[in-house]
Amino acid sequence: MRLYEFESKIILKEFGVPVPRGFVISQDEITSVSVLKLNVPWYLKAQVPVGGRGKAGGIIEVGDAGEAKKQLPSIFNKTINGYEVGKILIEEAVSSTREFYLSIAVNRETRCYSIIAGSEGGMDVEEIAKTKPATILKLSISPLRKISDFDILSVSNHFGLPFEQIRPIVLALYDITLSLDAELVEVNPLALTKHGLIALDAKMLIDDNALYRHPVLMELPPRGRSKEEEAAVKLGLNFISLDGDIGIIGNGAGLTMATMDLLRSKGGLPANFLDLGAGAKSDKFREGVSFLMQNERIKVIFINIFGGMTRCNEVAKGIADAVSEIRIKKPVVVRLAGTNEEKGARILEKVGIATFTDPLEAAGRAASLAGGK
Repeated sequence: MRLYEFESKIILKEFGVPVPRGFVISQDEITSVSVLKLNVPWYLKAQVPVGGRGKAGGIIEVGDAGEAKKQLPSIFNKTINGYEVGKILIEEAVSSTREFYLSIAVNRETRCYSIIAGSEGGMDVEEIAKTKPATILKLSISPLRKISDFDILSVSNHFGLPFEQIRPIVLALYDITLSLDAELVEVNPLALTKHGLIALDAKMLIDDNALYRHPVLMELPPRGRSKEEEAAVKLGLNFISLDGDIGIIGNGAGLTMATMDLLRSKGGLPANFLDLGAGAKSDKFREGVSFLMQNERIKVIFINIFGGMTRCNEVAKGIADAVSEIRIKKPVVVRLAGTNEEKGARILEKVGIATFTDPLEAAGRAASLAGGK
């Protein structure tokens, strides 16, 4: 579960990390801006569970209530990286002399926590890490021990800040990580101001498998799904949105993930992960193909099936039904192998879809079609 910025800041404040003064409104509360008691200027910040808000126009600085009222509706009407804006955080602008990046994350390779400290925070921190690797400090913290003063001293030296100033911030982030079973607790930027260090933005990812230990978090409304994913949930589809333009369907999570790798090896970009499961019947495939056909981002649909419990003729019937019923037409590439593959190939041939037995060849065909070849 990814927490919204305002939720992360509530937690930071509870653990003693300073944050700017502000509050959250929904669309029907726009008129309350006129009674703000915050110092101007203010930042209007769209609350969506993804990054890139600033570049997408989801963060705007305003100087008075009149300007805020004009800008708020435009932010609420935005869709940022597939997510609609349901709430906006309004908070005071804070003047800073320096900005840092600080996070604690689970490192699955080392099976430890990692403290990641960047001496240059703010937007494009990933690009800064590539172009200026010396600005990033990484420390590995075993879950069998606590963060030591020596670890914190390394961070303070990297930032060029007094040990006493950075120590409570690092310890608070680590305490949050352990207390909430967080996979990531990030402050970016952590700003140095005349009043000390203040968290200007924050992100927290909570382990879904541990939510049962945190009843308050379990009561929060669902988030982190795109509009496509919400629509798929209603249809009972195991679907995850990605950034590419080739829709993928497989039968089994392992095969579907391998299909994504095959496609990338041929230069194609997966638009989604859609696993219809072993033993799926024709109606499930009809539903899955129809769902992808209606996705405007998708140029080509690549279906990779290995028939064991799943019968290839059942798969083919579902695909053929979807192609025949829906008005939207997109190229469909099908790889069929296994039980009743010959029957399946004949069914698809009748609706003008050729089948492949070699998954690499099929992936190459899908990538070629998506590229306009």
